[in-house]
Amino acid sequence: MDYRNYRGDESLIPPKLRRYLHYLRPVGVVFCICGIIIPFLTLLQLIKSSYFINFLAFGLLLLGPIFYLIGRSFDSFVDRVK
Repeated sequence: MDYRNYRGDESLIPPKLRRYLHYLRPVGVVFCICGIIIPFLTLLQLIKSSYFINFLAFGLLLLGPIFYLIGRSFDSFVDRVK
């Protein structure tokens, strides 16, 4: 049996979302960089430290790798579905 042109079953990801999944990788990288730079700027006292700034930096540093991994895993999936 020839499987070269087999595309698998229909994707469960909606087409609108599937178009934008490859943007998650650069967004994750930017979140990680911002999550590192913001505490460094507060350490140099260029930005005044507050609870909002600290939680923002923590959230960016937490969401960055998650977005990157999701984007990376779906990137190959989107290429395979095309």
